Amino acid sequence: MRRRMSVVTIMASVIIAGACNSNSTPQAMPGTDLYAVSPDDVLELKISSPERKLYAFRWSPQDRFELLVARRGAPVEQCVAGGSFMRLLKAVSQLRVVAEVQRAGVEPRRTPLTMLEISDRTALEPITMAFRLTNEAQRQIVVDVGGKQFSATPNGPDFELVLADCSVLSRR
Repeated sequence: MRRRMSVVTIMASVIIAGACNSNSTPQAMPGTDLYAVSPDDVLELKISSPERKLYAFRWSPQDRFELLVARRGAPVEQCVAGGSFMRLLKAVSQLRVVAEVQRAGVEPRRTPLTMLEISDRTALEPITMAFRLTNEAQRQIVVDVGGKQFSATPNGPDFELVLADCSVLSRR
């Protein structure tokens, strides 16, 4: 269940485009995971947009994550991850398809593209995604798979923490 898609695009509150194992077949069915990785196995998380960068790493699963957060025009922040970061990690660790939706009404060019990459201790290639935060008031996520759109949910309500800085991500 770790890598099921060639490309995943998520929109509404978030758009995610996942580049997964090149041997995988694009599939999306309600109730299935587009990808899933254990947060306990993650060693690196990278989030990069034109205005913001987050790099989180640890040398082994027993270590705490070290974070670097940068915003355009501001000094780079460095901190140790706390409970808020761990909730973000859990939220991005899995994406589940809910239902098929109509393509009309989803506008992909409202905000800049943000890249997210998750590397774990397995031999598999990292999960790579592109997403857009288009409307923070809406929490619907729409995924493009094989020319169709599906609503999807991240693993928990804390996906918006991708916008947080060290003052939030280091909180216990």
